[in-house]
Amino acid sequence: MSPQVVVDEHLHHIVVTEALKRWTTAEQIGVEIVRAKGRSDESLISLLRSLKRRTFITIDDWFYQRRLCDKAYCIIYFHIVSEKQTQIPILLRRLFKIPGFAIQFGNAWEKLYG
Repeated sequence: MSPQVVVDEHLHHIVVTEALKRWTTAEQIGVEIVRAKGRSDESLISLLRSLKRRTFITIDDWFYQRRLCDKAYCIIYFHIVSEKQTQIPILLRRLFKIPGFAIQFGNAWEKLYG
């Protein structure tokens, strides 16, 4: 089964990815999802499109661009310092509990894009 949440390679694997795995399917770029060295962030967008309806979690502000919006995936950019990564799983779980956003990951896009 492919992951519901794809975690950026810049996030700490144990602190973020392993914590997310307690309540959802999650895989990390460079760990469970192989990414060739030297590949650009643009190539990651192609990967997200190929996975379809996945949520990508990052603290890399390069992904905070309107042009990257797409119905095929969801990018969640956390504007936090690297040392506060322990907050990401908690914040993400709260986000997905907000009514109308996504009770279940699979329905998030239907709710947002109709």
